[in-house]
Amino acid sequence: MMWKKIKIYAVAALFWSAECWAGQLSARVEPQRIQYGETVQFEVSYEGDNSGLVQPHFEVLNNDFAVYSTSTSMQTQYTNGMAQQKRVWSLTLMPQKEGKVTIPAIKAGNYQTVPLNIEVLPSGSSSVQSGSAQTSAGAAAAADNADFWMDMTIDEKNPYVQQEINGTLVIYDNKNIQFTADPVFENADDWEIRQLDEPVITDKNGQRIIKIKYAFFPQKSGKLTLPRVAVRGYYVERKQGDISRSVNGLLQLFEINFDVTDLVAQQKPVMLKTKPIAVEVKPIPTDYGHDWWLPSTAVSLRTRWADKRPVFKVGEAVTREIMLSASGVAENRLPVLEIAENDAWKQYPENPVTASSVKNGEVVSTAVTRVVYIPQRGGEQVLPEIKLRWYNVKTHHIENAIIPAEKMSVGGVAGGAQTSSAPSAALADTPDALVAAVKNRLENKPQNQPISQQERRQQNILLIAAIIIGAFLCGAICNYLFLRRKITDTKVDFSGDFINDIEKNLHRSDYRGLRDSLLRWGEQVYSDAYINNLNDLSAQIKAPEFTEQMQLLNQNLYAGGTEKLNGKIIMNYVKNRQKAKANPKKPPLPDLYK
Repeated sequence: MMWKKIKIYAVAALFWSAECWAGQLSARVEPQRIQYGETVQFEVSYEGDNSGLVQPHFEVLNNDFAVYSTSTSMQTQYTNGMAQQKRVWSLTLMPQKEGKVTIPAIKAGNYQTVPLNIEVLPSGSSSVQSGSAQTSAGAAAAADNADFWMDMTIDEKNPYVQQEINGTLVIYDNKNIQFTADPVFENADDWEIRQLDEPVITDKNGQRIIKIKYAFFPQKSGKLTLPRVAVRGYYVERKQGDISRSVNGLLQLFEINFDVTDLVAQQKPVMLKTKPIAVEVKPIPTDYGHDWWLPSTAVSLRTRWADKRPVFKVGEAVTREIMLSASGVAENRLPVLEIAENDAWKQYPENPVTASSVKNGEVVSTAVTRVVYIPQRGGEQVLPEIKLRWYNVKTHHIENAIIPAEKMSVGGVAGGAQTSSAPSAALADTPDALVAAVKNRLENKPQNQPISQQERRQQNILLIAAIIIGAFLCGAICNYLFLRRKITDTKVDFSGDFINDIEKNLHRSDYRGLRDSLLRWGEQVYSDAYINNLNDLSAQIKAPEFTEQMQLLNQNLYAGGTEKLNGKIIMNYVKNRQKAKANPKKPPLPDLYK
């Protein structure tokens, strides 16, 4: 009985030993030294039976590596009638940090590989050199030996908040990298970034150099880090193996000029990143005050009238444009000009139309504000000055851009009603004034001077004329009062035609025609309001969605904008306004959003 148990245990041990040694899991990596942004090839292989049941777990790689590709191959060999299987998993890995990086052990069932170490050199280092970091002085020299690297330089490390910082991104490339995406800025929440120009590509001794200029605007003060730039791409690696050499040699015998090495070339993913750059951002100076903060290298205010030689008359509108230009400022940071109120003028400023451009490597932003002036009094009147405070980041002084006050001669009645003792002047006023003029003439006649028959006849004619004119005017006023309601009810409404024009212009993307048809429609529908521009129309409709579309239309008209309008929103408010007008008991559409 004892011997029987020993035999059973021995057989079980043999089976257990056979299972343990039935397969082997191993790993290898190459190359073992790379620069940051390059990839390595990591292979895990299994040799033994039942390879289809072996599945390695690669999730542990996600902590320190980006896995770009995974492929699997299977080989089967027969030796003395015995089948031997080999399965290989090939992965392309990109380390996510510099220095010594460990590829952890990979598990597959009861099997496990040993950890492997690689060395990741700083970006811009040569993989054939030591792993020490490059200094800024030797960066260019390192780039000559490195396969590729990228660097960012800036012109100001101690700016004011919202001040422009000019940066230059330089990419050195010895591998003919094919970039698959535009540069991406990491952790850029506290920054506004603008690309200043198109990339400039040059060649220096076979090395491709790419330069891109950017403008950075810090949005808060304190210690900040310039956003790191990351660029992804790939280069083609051509390795000539034994098979390709044999095939190339055979083709040369037949004088066939073809290299099969290109057929087995491999795409190698790469990622380039810039180094972090520390920036100390200064706050708004305490003596600046509470006006709009405007840090700039140059600010100017200019003005021009819509008509070259405007004529000012009481009650008649005249338009002028006020142009603000600021260097080193993003257009969305330009202030809205304050137009001082004045009793002699009614002033209606529109929302400014902003734009930006690049001049001499610097962002230059402009804002054009149209202001409608309506004189209220005749005579010599003064348009008040317009002043804008700004901060000169070059001189570190507060300055003012000013449009000086301007005297204008306004035609019309000045300083009250104009009087005249002439009957003809009295006739131009009212019947009461006409009678008063006749009475005044009679009363001013000297008492000791007799009135001739001819003068009495003229006076009688004048009185009769005054009575007739007075009766006529009274009848006209009464007729107007009685028929006013009827005239109003029978007034022809052309707004429906303008709605058709609005739809046609939206369909054709004819923005100028759309503006004109909207204004004509607004003048017809809001006849009691003053509709002079799109802002006036938005003020009547009082809907944020509609106002946003009108601002977008202004940008497309005056600022070179190309964003497509939402025609459904515009037509929704236009058509619903028509329904509200047809049925006064129904509240207008904007009330739904209160």
